[in-house]
Amino acid sequence: MTTLKGPWRASITVLGVVVLGLVLALSLARREAPRSVMLAYSLQGYSQGRTLHRVLINGQADRALMTGNLSVFYVLRWHPSGEQLAYAHANENLNAWQLYPDILTEQAAPHWRVELAFRSLAPLSWSPDLREVALLDTETRLVRLHPTTGRSLLYQSQGLLNHPTWSPDGQWIAFTEGDNVRALPLEGGPVRRLTDQGAGAGLFNQPLSWSPDSQQLATVSRWGDGFRPYVVDLRAGTVRPLAAVEQVREQLNWSPDGAWVVFTTEEGRLYRVRVADGLLQDLTPHRQRVLEADWSPDGTQLAYVVDEGRHVDLYLMEADGGQPRRLIRSPDFRIVQQPRWAPVIDLPWRGGGLALVGLGLLLLARSEGWVRAFRRRFGR
Repeated sequence: MTTLKGPWRASITVLGVVVLGLVLALSLARREAPRSVMLAYSLQGYSQGRTLHRVLINGQADRALMTGNLSVFYVLRWHPSGEQLAYAHANENLNAWQLYPDILTEQAAPHWRVELAFRSLAPLSWSPDLREVALLDTETRLVRLHPTTGRSLLYQSQGLLNHPTWSPDGQWIAFTEGDNVRALPLEGGPVRRLTDQGAGAGLFNQPLSWSPDSQQLATVSRWGDGFRPYVVDLRAGTVRPLAAVEQVREQLNWSPDGAWVVFTTEEGRLYRVRVADGLLQDLTPHRQRVLEADWSPDGTQLAYVVDEGRHVDLYLMEADGGQPRRLIRSPDFRIVQQPRWAPVIDLPWRGGGLALVGLGLLLLARSEGWVRAFRRRFGR
């Protein structure tokens, strides 16, 4: 192959380099696409109103999704696609709930209204696809609620039920029965009795958190006047402590890879514990009192809420510690609560064809025969 000299070779070479550079830039831009986090904040006080917001991590202005006299008690769940967010909130008497399967739309409206036969702070859990809910319609009945087929009974208990929690794979609903943890397989079969109050493992009647693979549950168990973190393994049928930490707050959150659990304490400490071996790390930033935290979808960051007296603000920090960055500063006497990251949307990448075009142009610049054919075709 002979090497062409002159302006044609230089021009086509530059064009090929430009195309390949564009492919690289688009690839990097896609990898650095802004990630979004959903949070709620309100004026302190039971009836002073609540506003639900979405904020982008790259610093763009947040957007109010719902405003008004929203309840202090509510449930959020993202769709795995990151394109839909379900919301439910209670009335003042805690015996009726409004359910919104998608509040990211501009005209969000309640899809269902659920009446309960008792008062409850957290009687329901959205399914992963946000098409139905697991619901306690009485203190002893667990039902499955669908907008078209209505209610179907899943489990009737002789004791008190609480904290229904749908697994990420959609195959299980975990809940507490009395002071024990249970798991109901939705494909059929008996309820799994995962803890036994008489086994010396404390009292399990607090919120439950599924691991990403739907094989383990993290929760806290009451010990005396405080709570300790535990993990319940469905496969092994075991219950074991995660860390020797007292006064743990009720909400435990798994890392996306299932390797770590993050939690806070009543004293405002922020910890993460490695599930495999119990390695405990104190991540509490200097002079901050942390109330709750949640993992980013890639597991590299934590969004966490800090009580700063007149303000309760939202911060970001690397998941293994580091310098915190304030994302949201609340107005005086307002409270940021329940930060929930949206899943990262994995958009299809079709840059391969563009890259081949760039490589073809570079090869074209090296081929005298191709350039001569080009000149003959266009008369140049």
